[in-house]
Amino acid sequence: MSLQEFRDLLLGITEKAYHFEAAQDAPDKYIVWQETGSRALLASDCRQEVIHELRVDFYTEEEYDPMPEQILKALEDAGIAVPEQTIVYDTNTRRICYSMKCEMAG
Repeated sequence: MSLQEFRDLLLGITEKAYHFEAAQDAPDKYIVWQETGSRALLASDCRQEVIHELRVDFYTEEEYDPMPEQILKALEDAGIAVPEQTIVYDTNTRRICYSMKCEMAG
C-alpha cells in the first residue's frame, strides 16, 4: 500500500484526516497521521520490500468515542499491522488522543 492509499483509507473514515498537523479550524473530532520511519526487508543483500512505520492519532472530546475502534478495524481490514496503541488525555485542550502505531508494506 502506498502512502497516498493509506491517506485515502483514513479519508474514507472521516474527511477530517490531516497529514502531520491539523488545520487551525479542526473540528472536535479529527485524525492526524504521519510517517515515523521505515525499514527494508532484504533478500540476497537487495531490498525486496519497504515497511512504512506510521502513527495515527485520533483526537476527540467525547468519552468512549466509538471512532477509535472503527479506525482500528479499517486499518486491520486493509492488512495494516497495529502493534501498539496508547490513550492520553490532554488537560490543556481537554481532548483525548487515541494513538495507534502502524506498520505496512509499501
